[in-house]
Amino acid sequence: MTSTRQDPFVRTLEPTSVVEQVMKEIRRSILSGNLRPGQQFSLREIAGQLGVSFIPVREALRHLEAQGLIVTRPGRSTMVAPLDEEELHGIYRLRRQIEPEIASRSCRLLDKSDFQRLKAFVSMFGDEDLGIDEIYEAHHTFHLELLKPAATSWDLRVLEGLWHAAERYVRLAFSGLDDQPEEHRRRKRVHAALLEVFREGNPDRVAAAVVQHLDENEDIARRALTAHDG
Repeated sequence: MTSTRQDPFVRTLEPTSVVEQVMKEIRRSILSGNLRPGQQFSLREIAGQLGVSFIPVREALRHLEAQGLIVTRPGRSTMVAPLDEEELHGIYRLRRQIEPEIASRSCRLLDKSDFQRLKAFVSMFGDEDLGIDEIYEAHHTFHLELLKPAATSWDLRVLEGLWHAAERYVRLAFSGLDDQPEEHRRRKRVHAALLEVFREGNPDRVAAAVVQHLDENEDIARRALTAHDG
């Protein structure tokens, strides 16, 4: 007899889980597509699958809503935030206002050891043996390390929120390309070129390169979203 049991949306956590672990696991499920845009789920359902009480789940959902990943409605189930072209543009509009300015200052503060570390991340982008989660974690860290020397704690809080919000769209854009060797080579080539501009240390060129990088990623994500909706 064929089982009708559905696979869980999220993986079971240890009983000692804390809010940060719960939040990370729900975010992973959203970014990986296990929890789909527009999909509804209940706090009780998630708490049961994670093996935790309602309290850490409720707190985690509050943080995820602030990041734009979910929508909670009083008296109704929680919903994964839909993907929306206007929201996509809003995310990148804010990133273009913040990241180029920080980058233009950060390029003067990065030293030789920083560039050696960043070069190692660029090499990872071309590694076809790495999984999708490892690639995106490396990508997140690469951009964080590029800007961190000139960023305040508030800059980083805002950027983290924008990057998490953008990641859903970026993953959608590249989900069909990640198993293609050319995409790994392209990703490595693009980030190597960006790193070289930072190494040259010209603030105006760095700011322009960051704007171009953001423009290209938004355009790729927008076209993928249009195809997805179509």
